[in-house]
Amino acid sequence: MKNNQMPYFNFICLFLFVLVSSCSVTRDLKQKSAYTDTEIKQLRKCNTAKLSWYMVQNSKRIILLTNLIRVNPTLFKKYLHLQTDSGYIDKKYLNRKIEKRIAAKIPSKIKPIKPSFNLALAAKLHSIVSGLNGQTGHQKLALRMRITLNTNLCYGENCYYGNDYAYGAVVAWIESDGHYHNLLDPGYYRIGVSGFWHRRYKKNYVQVFSGKKWMDYIW
Repeated sequence: MKNNQMPYFNFICLFLFVLVSSCSVTRDLKQKSAYTDTEIKQLRKCNTAKLSWYMVQNSKRIILLTNLIRVNPTLFKKYLHLQTDSGYIDKKYLNRKIEKRIAAKIPSKIKPIKPSFNLALAAKLHSIVSGLNGQTGHQKLALRMRITLNTNLCYGENCYYGNDYAYGAVVAWIESDGHYHNLLDPGYYRIGVSGFWHRRYKKNYVQVFSGKKWMDYIW
């Protein structure tokens, strides 16, 4: 009897984990006094990883921030200002880039990027190896893509080393031209994110992008 109940118990535990993780990311979207109804809808639309059980809260928030800077930089600026007290939005170089993005006409083909289990696995492999070895860089990216069955030839990667905050990682990528290009690349359609302890820098985040999967052409 006990063995028959185990699959149900495991399913319930997984369901609760997804629910709690989703709520932890979406609760900061519910400040209705701070956001308009249209902004709330846009935030929910950009929060594409909210049900991705294989990623933790900070990884999901990185995807939300990535989508905001891609499709609605004005809302990105507002969200960053409301959700942090670290003075990120007062950084001059960051502010200039955001304002330039706001002033630019964003191509209609740029959509919120969707999560991918395989890409998250590729990111996880690199974040763990980098953290344990204390290394930086994009070692063996092509090999990692093949190992995790990511066959799309359009792919890229951002790595961050520093504090544990999702905001810090995204801000650092925006301030770096090469990483910023990855964030905005209209050819990317899927994303995976992972964070892990780092021997030299305390924390590292890895963000892996790719073009469309075959199923994305169907729906």
